[in-house]
Amino acid sequence: MTLLLRPIDVFDHQAALELLALQIISYEIEAKRIGFEQAPPLSDSFQTLQRSKETFIGCYEEGKLIGAASFKESADEATICRMMVHPDHFRRGVATMLLLEMERRIGPHLTIHVPAGTRNEPAMSLYLKHGYVPENEVLVARGITITMLVKRRNAGRQEADRRT
Repeated sequence: MTLLLRPIDVFDHQAALELLALQIISYEIEAKRIGFEQAPPLSDSFQTLQRSKETFIGCYEEGKLIGAASFKESADEATICRMMVHPDHFRRGVATMLLLEMERRIGPHLTIHVPAGTRNEPAMSLYLKHGYVPENEVLVARGITITMLVKRRNAGRQEADRRT
């Protein structure tokens, strides 16, 4: 099957509905995996998606949304806010495709941050495999931590600048 990556317009009611359905299915599994049933993405609505100011990318198979991710950019950094894959499509490279597409769309000089459930082994493995480095851990609830990872893509350029 051919997978298609394209932006998701969260102001399109049908697109937002598909995104919310995928988000609930995906994040329920993560919530169980890390032991945090109150994960914020599980309480999103059309309004919170629209107010998020995030750029959403969807992965479609035969017109059906099977994965999605989002990011925000500022002048000097970007944050990957969401990464979700339908459970029927786990271990098929969907998250990797989405991650690489976001990195392609994010300004090449920007440092990228991403939070991941410390006990979410598939997410941690994905980010570590693609050059993200743990920066710190944040306690979000009793016994539940989020690891903040970072990828400094401009480090090579800064090193070259120091040598000249």
